[in-house]
Amino acid sequence: MSARALFCAIARPGSKLTLANPRRSCRRTVTVYVPWVDVSFVFNDRFIPLFFGCLRVEQLREASAKCLLQLVTKGMEVGKKVQMLNQLRVLDVLHDLDLESEDDDEFEFVLQVAELANATWQELLESLMELESAQREAECQMCAALLNGSLPLVWRLLQHEDVDVSGAVLPVASAMLEALKQPGLEAHGFNVREHIPQLLPVLLKRMRFPEDLKLDGSDDQEEFAEADNYRKVRQHRAAAARALSSR
Repeated sequence: MSARALFCAIARPGSKLTLANPRRSCRRTVTVYVPWVDVSFVFNDRFIPLFFGCLRVEQLREASAKCLLQLVTKGMEVGKKVQMLNQLRVLDVLHDLDLESEDDDEFEFVLQVAELANATWQELLESLMELESAQREAECQMCAALLNGSLPLVWRLLQHEDVDVSGAVLPVASAMLEALKQPGLEAHGFNVREHIPQLLPVLLKRMRFPEDLKLDGSDDQEEFAEADNYRKVRQHRAAAARALSSR
């Protein structure tokens, strides 16, 4: 069965598939086709509960997170994008997941979640700025509420012990600093200054090296250099946040 035919079969209500490896075939096909099919094919009562349910299935969760990432970043008119994100509430679903496990097998999934959270937050902020320019008040308020509600998840991921995971949502901190330069956003309910007291302690905590850090070889030196660069980026973000919030 071709990938196109398989996707159409999956999307068709009441369809029954006979495949040698249905789990792998469906996972591969849906991941490939979400970016280009009409949004109505995947943003519906058939697919969304499936994606959310698969976030808790070890063999399917990474593919499910990728599908959701492709869905939230699909190009569409800004009003439709905000309506979709408001109904999807993907960040609320991610916040309910266990993301603190230190098991190496969990790393790739948590990283996918961080990338999905970052992309969703960026889409919301860009939408808010566009709607604010167009003076579409009701949609601005909806977007601002989603941004405010998403920050507890962002704080969790920024504090994650793995640098790659926390680094995946570091662009949110940068975007918040840029948003400080847009005072008009406050009128719609998204007041970045109110969140700076929560952001700064997170950044400051991640600037510190672990107390038990020891360097024994060249590999450790490379890891140290990477961590040091990341720490300096966070220092810059924190300094900028303090300067902007004090204006």
